[in-house]
Amino acid sequence: MKRAVYILLIFVLFIFSAAFFLKPAAIFLAKRNLSRVFIDSSVFIRGCSISPLRSITLSDLEIKHSPAYDFKISRIKIEYGLAQILKGRITKVSLEGASISINLPGKSIAKFNQYLHLGSGGAFLVQSAELKNLDLEVNANDLKTQARLSVAADLAKQRVDYCDLIIDSLEAQGLKLDGLILMFNRAGNSAGSLSIKQIKYDKARIRELQSRVTFENFTLVLDSLSAGFLDGKLLGSLTVKLDKNAQVKLALKFMDLNLEAFIKDFELGEKAQASGRLTGGISLEARGLDIAAFKGVFSSLGSGGTLVVKDTKFLEGMARNSGQSLDILVESFKNYRYNIGNIELFLDNGNLNFNVALDGEAGKRNLNIVVHAFNLKRR
Repeated sequence: MKRAVYILLIFVLFIFSAAFFLKPAAIFLAKRNLSRVFIDSSVFIRGCSISPLRSITLSDLEIKHSPAYDFKISRIKIEYGLAQILKGRITKVSLEGASISINLPGKSIAKFNQYLHLGSGGAFLVQSAELKNLDLEVNANDLKTQARLSVAADLAKQRVDYCDLIIDSLEAQGLKLDGLILMFNRAGNSAGSLSIKQIKYDKARIRELQSRVTFENFTLVLDSLSAGFLDGKLLGSLTVKLDKNAQVKLALKFMDLNLEAFIKDFELGEKAQASGRLTGGISLEARGLDIAAFKGVFSSLGSGGTLVVKDTKFLEGMARNSGQSLDILVESFKNYRYNIGNIELFLDNGNLNFNVALDGEAGKRNLNIVVHAFNLKRR
């Protein structure tokens, strides 16, 4: 009996001694590996605790390369079991209380890669990961954002278990976004939710967006989507497959759009004036920022409205293409009132076409507007 007690005491002493002597080695190896990933960076790890058969916890970390970036992390915990380690697997990696600041003024965010050396991957396969309370700030030529994120994922099953994302502001490729809140949790029975205070792309504005959210197999689905647009409303759905091509499918229905609000929001007052309201819808399919398919149909509501074209260059182009007199075109669009209006949008060899057909007491008017080499990239 005494012999068994002695053996147990020796084993416990060995475990605690191993933990004590392993701490400096763990810090040294972690600093060396992080320095290899973050090229020419300063790496600080001020704390470490080890449970030899269960986990390693690193605390109070900082990785910086002034002025390009500064990462501060309260805690990184690596959990494992002996059986998993022998199979080359780590049970879970969790990161808590991180602050990430990336500062690349005048440079593309893609230039951040020059500070990294990711190699070909590690020797161990991580089964799950969790990120709690990450504060992110990015200042680059093509991306500016302030955001907070908590997320957990089962990497073995390729599944996101929960996500809490708040984006105070974001600017990228002509897109501006304010006040985004995204929340979903697989543990709950209800769908997640998304709300965005405002989205602006070029001069188009969408306000107070609300939607249900589901996320399965790295595919994000927004349904029951609603928002305010041009003093009217839009309803629809959006599906984004988060693979290397970022495939997007969008279907929207628009109701009671105000043409006066359109002229105001798109700052077209010097070129045209318009009144009346429209209803209709669009569908879009894209891969990344390249549009594969796009079409839309709109029609006027009620008794129609008015259209005044002030842009003489546009009318000169119409005169050349149609063979009509410029004076007649100028006169016909001075104060044209339409009773029926229809708009068709479609892509033709990469060009976005707007075909406008109007009918009123003064006769019919047809307009064709072409946006050449149309895509979602800011021109």
